[in-house]
Amino acid sequence: MADKSEFWSNEISNGFKRSIFLHLPALLYMALIFYISSLRSISPPSIGLGIEDKIYHFGEYALLSLFLYVALLSYRHKSIQSSIHIIAVVIACIFAGTDELHQYFVPGRESTVGDLIADCLGAITAQAVIWYYLKLRRQKSID
Repeated sequence: MADKSEFWSNEISNGFKRSIFLHLPALLYMALIFYISSLRSISPPSIGLGIEDKIYHFGEYALLSLFLYVALLSYRHKSIQSSIHIIAVVIACIFAGTDELHQYFVPGRESTVGDLIADCLGAITAQAVIWYYLKLRRQKSID
């Protein structure tokens, strides 16, 4: 009987460790975004295009969306797995909205709808790329 309880405690422990491991990048990255949003008058380096801010927002939330996708892989429930891309986008966009709201109250920072749109477009694009990549991979494995 001790072997059986040891088996279950190891299974739960390993599942929990896997879940933490998969969630950690998203959580740490969200904390980093929040911290950077708290800094006064920070601006990204110029690349000479005039829209650097939107490009950085797009990339920042595309990466967050990727991390959220990885975190959601730890959930085995069929409804989550079937909607994983949508859930990742929704979480990223909600976080982007709260981040823009947070920046509104930080002196020296501004909160714009354009930034929020760039954030959400980055999250959507990342999930579209992941979805398309997985689709191509599935097709290759069938052929």
